[in-house]
Parts: sequence; C-alpha cells; structure tokens
Amino acid sequence: MEIVLTQYNPIFDDDLDIYTDKLPFTPNSRYNTPQWCPCRPNKVSFNTNTLFKKHIASLTHKEWLKYLDQPSPKDKEIRSLKKEIIKKDIELVRIMLKFNKLKLYVETDTYNLLQKQVIYK
Repeated sequence: MEIVLTQYNPIFDDDLDIYTDKLPFTPNSRYNTPQWCPCRPNKVSFNTNTLFKKHIASLTHKEWLKYLDQPSPKDKEIRSLKKEIIKKDIELVRIMLKFNKLKLYVETDTYNLLQKQVIYK
C-alpha cells in the first residue's frame, strides 16, 4: 500500500491581502490523508492538526508565508468582481422575492374584489 501525500496550500485573504493558514483537518479526526508543506526543500508532512499547528509555528513556515507570491492585479480584480457578482445575485433574489410577494398581494386583492362584485350582483 502506497501512502499518498497531498500538498497543503494556504488560503489567500482578499480583505487583508495576505495568505493565511487554515487547519486542513477536522478536529479530533484520525486517519487523515497526509499533507506536505512546500515551505522547505525537504517535505514536511503532517496528518493531524497538532502536527500542523506545530509546523506553522516554525519560523521557516512564517517567513515562507510572508513572502509567498501575491496575486497579480488581474487576479485581485477578478476576485473583487466575483464578490460583486455574488452581492448582486443576492440583491436580485431579494428583489424577486419582494416582487413575488407584491404580486401575490395584488392577485389576492383582485380576487377579493371580484368576489365582492359577484356577491353584490
């Protein structure tokens, strides 16, 4: 049986414009797929959150994370536009819900008026 290592990649925080470390495993999990960090020439592997926390506390990892390639201006613009699209989609859904609610009120009122007309005839 061969052990497969997957590469750990930090997450870029758009708000702070820095890379941050995120725990790759769920708390108290066992038998995780080992991951390795590319911060050193020799692969540092870990398969628990405890080992991962110990690794990210090292000076080598902190320096590597600090000088990791920052995204290009185009990438930043793409990310900001994607965020804007998501906000607009949410806004569109809210507006559609309001519209449907108003439409329902109008249909209900129209129905009630028609019923009153039939009753009074």
